[in-house]
Amino acid sequence: MVEQLRAVEAVLVELDAPEGVTHGIRSLHQQLVTREVLHFELHKELAGHERERQRLVEALVEARKRAADLASLYVAVHRLHSTLDRGAVLKALEEVVASLLGCEEMAIFELIGSPAVLAPVASVGMSAGQPGMIRPGEGVIGRSVALGETWLAGAPDGPEPGIVASVPLKVDGEVTGALVLYRLLDHKGSLEPADVELLDVLATHAGTALLATRLRAGSGAAR
Repeated sequence: MVEQLRAVEAVLVELDAPEGVTHGIRSLHQQLVTREVLHFELHKELAGHERERQRLVEALVEARKRAADLASLYVAVHRLHSTLDRGAVLKALEEVVASLLGCEEMAIFELIGSPAVLAPVASVGMSAGQPGMIRPGEGVIGRSVALGETWLAGAPDGPEPGIVASVPLKVDGEVTGALVLYRLLDHKGSLEPADVELLDVLATHAGTALLATRLRAGSGAAR
């Protein structure tokens, strides 16, 4: 419409139309230009509101998911500390890792003996005889335990095929073992920052619960 008015205005000038007609066309042209500008600005503002709405929707979904995960974590921690039965503690740990982290292959190690070695005490989805004993400092799992630091796939110290994460189990800051994730479910893809936070919390409670079952077993053997 703006272009058509420009063409009409040019024709009127060529035909030497009355000033009133030409002025009216110019005025209409200016009004249309102003409306086009306002329309463009309104469109930009609406697009901005839509982006903000989408961001808030995504934030709400994430907040609800986080709340559900925290509720599940609370239940899991309660299960870990509600029994001194070793089998029940290990089973609870396996189930919460599978459900909250989407892991289908994992193992739990404890430091035993002198000199201490990492011995697998439970595993899920692993072949018979796997994993085996690991010395502290050996491979990414051994280094993770020796340093007391969580190792994640993609860390700068180099990858180790088949391992997603190695998380030290600790009691009062002292490493007692490790929780190792070998493979996630296909839909999971990789661990997110919230997953790593959950792992750290879970590892602390798991370390305490497993130590309690070992002490309970030791006191029973002593009697």
